[in-house]
Amino acid sequence: MSRGTWNYRAVRHSHKNPDGGISEWVGLHEVYYTRGNVDGWALEVMAAESKEELIEKLEIMLKDVKNHDVIELPEDEE
Repeated sequence: MSRGTWNYRAVRHSHKNPDGGISEWVGLHEVYYTRGNVDGWALEVMAAESKEELIEKLEIMLKDVKNHDVIELPEDEE
């Protein structure tokens, strides 16, 4: 059995609106591969309207993580 791999990928989603229009957005997902082919992706996502906006959000997230302490939640709140 070959070992699967994964990485983070920007994934474009589209949705048909009730009025017939199309809404599109880009999300960052963990994408899983088997033998080099996409096998699935995580449903949890960070969404944006474009690749550029996604990069901006990631840069803000990275800055915030570097500049702030980790919030420690009590066990019953996790």
